Amino acid sequence: MRQFRFPFGLLAVGLGRAVQDSAQLERDAVTAHADMPAMAWPVVEVSRLRVCARFMLQSLIRLVEELEDEIEAISEEVEKRVRPFKAALALLDEIPGIGQRGAEQILAETGIDMSRFPSAAHFASWARVCPGNNESAGNRPYASTGGGNPYLRTALIEAALGAVRAGRSKPNFFSARYQRLAARRGSKRAAMAVAHSMLIAIYRMLSDGAHFHDLGPHFHDEQRKERVVRRSVQRLQELGYRVTIEAA
Repeated sequence: MRQFRFPFGLLAVGLGRAVQDSAQLERDAVTAHADMPAMAWPVVEVSRLRVCARFMLQSLIRLVEELEDEIEAISEEVEKRVRPFKAALALLDEIPGIGQRGAEQILAETGIDMSRFPSAAHFASWARVCPGNNESAGNRPYASTGGGNPYLRTALIEAALGAVRAGRSKPNFFSARYQRLAARRGSKRAAMAVAHSMLIAIYRMLSDGAHFHDLGPHFHDEQRKERVVRRSVQRLQELGYRVTIEAA
């Protein structure tokens, strides 16, 4: 009785295609395309596969092949349709967390003509990735962001979380903003805030054709530092002092 080994997921489909045609496989032919030690693979006895199991295996393999063909056909069609927007896709791909697929999803929902929106704030409001406005008698209770485009919002949230993951190895503005807000407002609101910041950057890039410029992970700290210094100097000047600032 011949035995062979295969890793789950790595050679499962290829192995199934071979099993449906033959009851015996050459172990060397299977291991030649593997990327892990053969001793780590589970043992399968091909000759013990019953007729019912073979039939189900053939059915599953046909289903996988059909899905692969559909994915390939859709990918080719998408590539044809986004060909006129290669420049815009390349710009969005520069943003941390937004890959080629993410850029395609975002442009499919927003388009590249930003002249329809008077400002970046209008663009964010249209996409519903900004805080809701529910003010009454000077009070502003909690208000949801609203419905908006679920496909665009999903793509932006995925991109925001991707930027946070990328920030673990290479810190960036979006990951620093997420960490800063998540501690006080929670992870979901922080992710929405990062998505809002990304959408503002996308608006500027598509409007001006500018490349992405990362403000850096210390942007907020530098902004607060300058604000504190400015307020302190202003207060001292109001008290009649002349202030000269020198870096330590």
